[in-house]
Amino acid sequence: ARLMKIIKASGLFVGWGLGLDPRAEPEIFTRNYDLLGTRERKSPLIDNEKIFYVPCASCMHDAFDAAAEAVGAPAADVPAGKIALHVNGGFNCHEILRALSVSQVPTTRTVDPFEKIIENLKGADCIVTNSYHGAYWGSLLGKRVVCIKTGVPKWDGLSEDIVFAGVKGLGKSIEKARPVSADYLKECRLLNQQFYERLKELMKKKGLV
Repeated sequence: ARLMKIIKASGLFVGWGLGLDPRAEPEIFTRNYDLLGTRERKSPLIDNEKIFYVPCASCMHDAFDAAAEAVGAPAADVPAGKIALHVNGGFNCHEILRALSVSQVPTTRTVDPFEKIIENLKGADCIVTNSYHGAYWGSLLGKRVVCIKTGVPKWDGLSEDIVFAGVKGLGKSIEKARPVSADYLKECRLLNQQFYERLKELMKKKGLV
């Protein structure tokens, strides 16, 4: 009830790059928005009138600028096959390390600063992750990405170049992975720019600018 009061008082209620968990009845939740961008590429709620596919706006960060031209090609100073691990909470790192047959891999976690995470991802040829943003940022950098899916339904908006895997057979999944296409970063940025223009137009109609 408190949230609904805030929404009604806001004058304009906008969501940008939101995940829509089907377990939370998103069709009810989305009715309250004047404009909504969801990162769920395959959501049946997308109507391209009020609800649009819009990836996370972090793709606009200048951390990805250097990758905008070279994405899809391994950096000259990154050894082929070098792996980085980026994990969300509750993830069994030891199980993954055993599957990789190594005792240590450069690892970051969701709670780490953004700059530290990006540095770790940039330094690898292949990213192994169970984190949505680990997979997303690795894709924006043009890395090979292997995503170990959890039971939470949040993966549909990611690049189709990502290899989804379980811990079992992880080595084969890494061998299968190929660099994410340069088109993915360009698409994500373009969709965010288009959404920004839609927002500006809506704000004009509402008399907010």
